[in-house]
Amino acid sequence: MIPNGMSSADLHRAAKGLLQERLAAFGVALEPLPDLPAGSAMLLPGGRMRVVKVLVREAPHRRGGRGDLGMHWMLNSDFEDYAALVDLSRQTIWLMPAAQFKSRARPVRNGRWHLDWIVSRTARSRWPDESEFEEYGLERVVGGLLEKEGSKR
Repeated sequence: MIPNGMSSADLHRAAKGLLQERLAAFGVALEPLPDLPAGSAMLLPGGRMRVVKVLVREAPHRRGGRGDLGMHWMLNSDFEDYAALVDLSRQTIWLMPAAQFKSRARPVRNGRWHLDWIVSRTARSRWPDESEFEEYGLERVVGGLLEKEGSKR
């Protein structure tokens, strides 16, 4: 369990470390992008690169402070190929193509996109269940990416 009260920088560092560790198991590297400080480069075997924005949450939270347990993510730029959604408390990572993130999210001010889902439902809600995002599990997406990249060689 991640201690409460970590700084934003510490949370982000922990999330990138976890993502790096999980990607390394596939032979995929994660490197910073000096020109895009908010993004990282996911380097696939064979030299192909994908830009990833790492979004982190310490843990699911109660919606409205007392409602359903949920996750919420905010994507605020257009340069990335993928959004890596990292839940540190459960050590879970989803890797969503940016286009899919935006198609499932709702637009908010200043060109940002807000994605919500419910982890543990206590009542009816308009928000989707976390199970609807299983297809974006890191291992599934990276495995598919590597399979696709291998067929291009």
